[in-house]
Amino acid sequence: MRSKFLDKIFTTPSAIYQSINMSLKYKLIMYFMLLSAIPIIITIIIVYNMTAVTFEKRAVQSSTDKIVDKISYFDNYIREINSILSEETYSADTLNYLRLLNSNDASIEDHSEILDRMAAQLDYIISFKSNLVNSIMILPADHNKYPISRGKYNYITAFSGDYRDSPMYKQTIGIKGHEVWDFSVNENSNNYFATASSVLINQSENQVLGIAVIFLNVDMIKEIFDNANSSNGGVYVVMDQKNQIIYDSDNSQIGQRYSDTALLNRIGNLSSGSFKADLGGVKNVVTVYTSANSGWKIINAVPYKNIVKDVNQIAKITLWVASLCLLVVFLIAIKIYFSLYNPIKKLSSSMNKLGKTNLNIQVQTNRTDEIGLLTNRFNYMTDRITMLIDDVEKEQIQKKENEIKALQSQITPHFIYNTLNAVKAVVLMGRNDNANEMITDLISLLKAAAKNTSEFIELEEELDYVKSYISIMQYRYDKQFIVSYNVDYSLLDSKVLKFILQPVVENCMIHAFEKLDSNNQIALQVYGNKDYIEIEIQDNGVGMSPEQIEGYMENNKQNSENKFSRIGLKNIDERIKLNCGEQFGITLHSNLGEGTIVRIKLPLLK
Repeated sequence: MRSKFLDKIFTTPSAIYQSINMSLKYKLIMYFMLLSAIPIIITIIIVYNMTAVTFEKRAVQSSTDKIVDKISYFDNYIREINSILSEETYSADTLNYLRLLNSNDASIEDHSEILDRMAAQLDYIISFKSNLVNSIMILPADHNKYPISRGKYNYITAFSGDYRDSPMYKQTIGIKGHEVWDFSVNENSNNYFATASSVLINQSENQVLGIAVIFLNVDMIKEIFDNANSSNGGVYVVMDQKNQIIYDSDNSQIGQRYSDTALLNRIGNLSSGSFKADLGGVKNVVTVYTSANSGWKIINAVPYKNIVKDVNQIAKITLWVASLCLLVVFLIAIKIYFSLYNPIKKLSSSMNKLGKTNLNIQVQTNRTDEIGLLTNRFNYMTDRITMLIDDVEKEQIQKKENEIKALQSQITPHFIYNTLNAVKAVVLMGRNDNANEMITDLISLLKAAAKNTSEFIELEEELDYVKSYISIMQYRYDKQFIVSYNVDYSLLDSKVLKFILQPVVENCMIHAFEKLDSNNQIALQVYGNKDYIEIEIQDNGVGMSPEQIEGYMENNKQNSENKFSRIGLKNIDERIKLNCGEQFGITLHSNLGEGTIVRIKLPLLK
C-alpha cells in the first residue's frame, strides 16, 4: 500500500524530460567550455591571419628589395654595355672603315691600317670588360665585305648562314637610334646568346653602313641572380620582351618561351608589383620588376607555404598556449562541476530514492546559498511526507484492526446454537466425556475471540485454536473429516497473526465437499526457511474455476450465518499485507474436481 501511495505522489514526466534535455552536469561543462573556447579560437584565427598577412608583406617586401638591388646591379651592367655600344656606334674608326668598304677607293694598306686600329680598340675593350663582354662584332651591310669579330665568338659560329637574315640584324636595321636587346639560341652549336646591337649610319648620306653587336657575358647575368636565390625556396626568372627566358634558377628553361598565357598576361600588364598565382599546382607569391634600360622583366616566385612556415610555427606555439588555456578552463569547469553539480546530483539522487518508497532520506549540507536552501527544504519535505504517510498508514491499520476485532468478537449465533445442540445430543446419548470435550473446545474458542491482546500469537497457540475448532466440527458431523498435520516443530514458537488458520479450515469443511463421507480429507502443512513461513491447507473437494476463485477471494461473507465468525479470506489477506508487507498474504490454487490449496505466506518472526 505504501508503494501505491508513493507512486501517486511521485509520478512525474522526468523520463520524458531527461530524454529531451541534456544532463545539467554536461550543460555546465559544455557552456563554460564554449564561453571560454570560442574567444580563444577566434583570437587564434585572428592572430594567425594577421601574422600570415604580415609575413606575406614582409616576404614580398624582401623579394622586392632583393630584386631592386639586383635590378640596380643589372641595370648598371646594362648601362655599361650601352656605353660600350655607343662608343662603337659613333667611333670614327668604325664609321671610316665601313665607308671605305663601301667606296671601293681605299687601298689594301688603308684597310689594314684601319682594321688593325679597330681590332686593337675592340681587344682593349674586351680585355678590360671581360666580365661583361664575350665578343664585339662590326657587321657591314654588305656581308661580302670584311666583318670584324673580336672575342669568344665570330660571326660564323654566332650566326647560321648569312647574318643579315637573323632577326636580330633585321630588327636593329629597322630601329635606328636605339639599342636592340636580343636573346637567341644557335641551333647548330646549341649555344645561347644575349646581345645588344645598334645600327651604324653614315650621317652625311643617311646611309646604313652596318651594325655593331656586343655579345654579353651570360654567365654574368647568371652570377647576379644566382647570388639572389634565397633559402625560402624562391626562384628567379629573367625574361625578355618576347617572353623568352634568359635566366632561370635551375637553368632548365633558358631559351624557351613561357607558355602560361594567363600568367604572362598578368606579368605583361604589371611594370612592378606582386600577386599570388598557382605555379605547377603550388600557390606562390610572384614579384615582378621591369628593367628601365633593357625592358627585360625580373620575376621572383616564392612558395606561399615557405612564406608562412614561420607563421605556422607561431601558430603551433599559439595552439599550445591555447591548449594550455583550454586545459586550465577545463580544470576550472571541473572545479565548478564539483562545487555546483555534486550537491545538485546528491539532491537529485535522494529525490529518485524518495520516489522509490525510501522515505528515510536526509541530505547533509553546510551550504548557505540557494543550493543549501533547496536541500534544507527537501529535508523538511521528506520529514513531512514521512509523518503524513505514517499517520495515514497508522490510521488505516488501526481501522482494519478494529474491523477485524469487531468481526472476531461477532461470533455467529448459528454456530453457537448448532454447537450447543450437538452437545445436548451427545449428553442425551450418555457420552458425557465427549460433551465435556466439546464444551471445553467451545470455551477455548470463545475465550480466544474475546481476548483483546496482541495481534500476534505463537504458531503453536494458533494451531491449538484450529484443533479446537476441528474437534467441535468432528463431533457435529460425526467424524466425517480426515485431518492430517505435517508441522515443522522448530517453527512452533514463531509469531503469526491470530485467527488466520481457523477461517481457512472452516471454508474447507463447509464449502469443499458436496457430500460428507470417510474420504473427505484436509491436510495442514507448516514449513519455511530463515526468512518466511508457509502454511498450506489442502482439501480433496470439488475445487473451483478461476471465476469462482476470484469471487471467493473478493467476498468477505461467504455464508457467514453458519460460520464461527464473519472473517473471510480477503480479511485475512488484507491483515497480513497491512501488518507484514505486500510480499506476504494468501494465494489460492484450485481446479474443478481436483480440490483446493490455500497457501499463507508470513515473515519468520521470533
